[in-house]
Amino acid sequence: MNMDEFAWLWQGIVKKKFTKSDKHYLDPINIRRKKNGRAILLLHGFSSSPAVFRHIVPACALYDAISAPVLPGHGLSIAAFAKVTGEEWLNNAKAEYQKLALDYAKVDVLGLSLGGLLALHIATLYKPHHLYLLAPALLLNFPLNLGPRLPNFLAKIGIKTIRSQGGNIHQRYEAELTYKRLPLTTITEVINLIHSFNFKPPTCPTDVFLGKYDATVNSGRIALLFKNLPNANIHWLNHSAHVLPLDEDKNLINNLIQTNLLKG
Repeated sequence: MNMDEFAWLWQGIVKKKFTKSDKHYLDPINIRRKKNGRAILLLHGFSSSPAVFRHIVPACALYDAISAPVLPGHGLSIAAFAKVTGEEWLNNAKAEYQKLALDYAKVDVLGLSLGGLLALHIATLYKPHHLYLLAPALLLNFPLNLGPRLPNFLAKIGIKTIRSQGGNIHQRYEAELTYKRLPLTTITEVINLIHSFNFKPPTCPTDVFLGKYDATVNSGRIALLFKNLPNANIHWLNHSAHVLPLDEDKNLINNLIQTNLLKG
């Protein structure tokens, strides 16, 4: 691991350097209590880490299992990140869900951004008990037909990485642990994964959280996908941007998770 490749970002600005004492934030979260109860799978976003769930995990204390894997290519190095594929992210998310489903009767899935897209993939293949989609990366704030062309153009002129704009958080007292630079190859992978996804409305209870100030995904168009679904609730977070688990309205998310868990 090259520690200089990571930083705590706010709106693309390095708010705090990554230090040795921070290394545990890049580790997966794997809490197991009793079996045959209820579990939750937490899927982080593109170039991020399980550290983004540091305020959500305490709210999940009544779950019998909490799993937040490190998606392939994350938490290692920019070189490793440059080699990862969208298929690897999908396979990893599915495998983590299957492991929980073997031991627990009910498995909820919460995904942020890329993790939200992966959560919807899981919902098309399996039967999660509940979905929490936090700013799911279904539609970005630039045309998808432009997206793949731009990285390809930059690569042709010798540019292999660009500065991360991570930490799209509205309030100023939090930061996202992420890579400082993003490989163009991996940007192309995530854009292609979004572009190829055939949206199918989930059939399980679903809560969709969207930030008013999100500069990453097109919240308005995403809301339309879920607007008329009887099993889906859309929650607009008026003091948040994209990294919702770290933003001003995070307690609204945490409280709903706890309320739904107590309902059974």
